[in-house]
Amino acid sequence: MKKKERNDRCEYITHWIYYELGKIPNVYSKNIYNTVAVSEFFKLGYEILHKLDIFDCLFNTVNKNM
Repeated sequence: MKKKERNDRCEYITHWIYYELGKIPNVYSKNIYNTVAVSEFFKLGYEILHKLDIFDCLFNTVNKNM
């Protein structure tokens, strides 16, 4: 896979995860990254990326208002 295509997929999955997280009620707390739902979304994202042979896409999980 070409680097641009890999980067595009990484960016798409990252945006999709944050979009879906925004749909979860009460996800806008100070410790959202410690919740089970958020952890599951990130695990799912990494599983998808690994199936696409993308291992260098890391999510920025700095706690910030989404």
